[in-house]
Amino acid sequence: MHYNSSMDLKTIFFITLPLLWSAPLAAKIELKLMTFNTMCEFCHKKDADVFDNRKMLIKDIIKKSDADIISLQEVIRSSQLEYFVDTDKYNLHYYQNALMSYPDAALAIKKKDFLILDKGHFWLGENTTNFNFGWKWAMPRILLWMKVQHIQTKRVFTIYGSHFDNRLENLAGSSKLIRRIAKESENMIFLADTNSTYEMQSYQTMQEALIDLAIDFEGGREYCYLKKGKKFPDCRVDHIMTNIKDAKTNKYEVILEKVTNTERFPSDHRPIYLEVSL
Repeated sequence: MHYNSSMDLKTIFFITLPLLWSAPLAAKIELKLMTFNTMCEFCHKKDADVFDNRKMLIKDIIKKSDADIISLQEVIRSSQLEYFVDTDKYNLHYYQNALMSYPDAALAIKKKDFLILDKGHFWLGENTTNFNFGWKWAMPRILLWMKVQHIQTKRVFTIYGSHFDNRLENLAGSSKLIRRIAKESENMIFLADTNSTYEMQSYQTMQEALIDLAIDFEGGREYCYLKKGKKFPDCRVDHIMTNIKDAKTNKYEVILEKVTNTERFPSDHRPIYLEVSL
């Protein structure tokens, strides 16, 4: 029997062509992300900034953002975190044990959109598995992570949230840890108060492995964390970053709402909100 290889290839092509047409492409996901250092309840320096004056606006900003993933910093107690974030709508992750809770860094993930596959934390210091006070003695700092699956598309992401200490030795150690994790991971999203502006080595270290999702624009002091500069974005220390190379930021906002009938912001940091395609 004569074997016609060209006919077989044509047959295979026409059989498989409809399958190729119908094969789903890697689905793009549109996510709304927010990071917000809320300024701890006893960190204010002026009577106008007492926590009772600010807390309702903090809660309202978080609610109105309707973000899919939220990273918060300087929350003092778990009850305070649950006041800020609707626990019917979000799964929360923060450090807690039988004796204490420590939500200075906390993550909130929308229940309807994500399954939690795993979660954990690293302490920011020489020994990341044990509680410690950093590379240089300071307040204990933590890096939280949640491995999640997007329910609709089945894509898996690992979300990281943190609040870096501002001592240079601790900034160096924290940024190097994030860089290493980013180089070893896929589909990573990092939302944090890094205490690192553009020109700082710690920011540049992270940028070796992560893309900053901010859209730069001109802005005055109101856009800035008050202690860090006079012009946005050079004064920015709150960052949302990823190692997903084709990520595209569609909207970027520095939220400037002020407490009713005052000229005071609800925090000394501005909430950072963005919408991204991944």
